[in-house]
Amino acid sequence: MRIGIIRFSSIGDIILCTPVFRWLKENISDVEIVFLTKNGFIDLLKDNPNIDRVLAWDDPKDRTDWKNYQFDFIIDLHNNLRSRRATLNHWFVPKTRLD
Repeated sequence: MRIGIIRFSSIGDIILCTPVFRWLKENISDVEIVFLTKNGFIDLLKDNPNIDRVLAWDDPKDRTDWKNYQFDFIIDLHNNLRSRRATLNHWFVPKTRLD
């Protein structure tokens, strides 16, 4: 199962999201977690053992990679216009958004 998670900023909010990654890894067998954020936060998350891949929304290659992933589920932890735009290519993928 491949899960995409979106949180663009800010540093404190991203840190507070890390238990979500751990819970997913502990409770879903064979889960692959792909995290989408801003380029400035890549270094903060790249060594997290609970995240398989971190992509930067600001990087055109990473943005293309995100759009081409076949996700089973998307978790939008940002829930704004930009994060909704990031899910447009994944129209039929089940998703949840956090207010």
